[in-house]
Amino acid sequence: MGARSRDKGARCEREVCRLFARAFGGTWSRVPLSGGWANRTAFATCGDVITTLPDFPFTVECKNAEGWHLEQLLTNPDTCLIARWWRQTCTEAAEAGRKPLLVFTRNFQPLFMMLEEGDLPGAAMACGGIVIRLAGRKLALLALDAFCSRHAS
Repeated sequence: MGARSRDKGARCEREVCRLFARAFGGTWSRVPLSGGWANRTAFATCGDVITTLPDFPFTVECKNAEGWHLEQLLTNPDTCLIARWWRQTCTEAAEAGRKPLLVFTRNFQPLFMMLEEGDLPGAAMACGGIVIRLAGRKLALLALDAFCSRHAS
């Protein structure tokens, strides 16, 4: 991965930290080396963003990449990038005994978040999002900014 790609991902993670701090309080930080940290199991961390809030139930994975479109969730739901990212997020969340939360974007697009619909019941509808079925799960897909603005502390 090149420096530009790493910087792009780091910008996304910092923005997620800023939005989550405003919405939930607490301290938020990027995981060292963006989740690729060799000591993540020793420190019980996974995903890309961590918090000091002891009861935050999610593993947060962030993606800032080109090559995806939301309609791919309908036309190629098993093979699109978003589905691959969702599977990665679920794997990391299971390792940590947490719930998966995927945040993703690309150039000139807002940040989107995806999580299991039952983890925040009604969140998608309350924030103008949608509920979709992917890999046998009902998932809420919504704009992260709308969600965080609605939940700002």
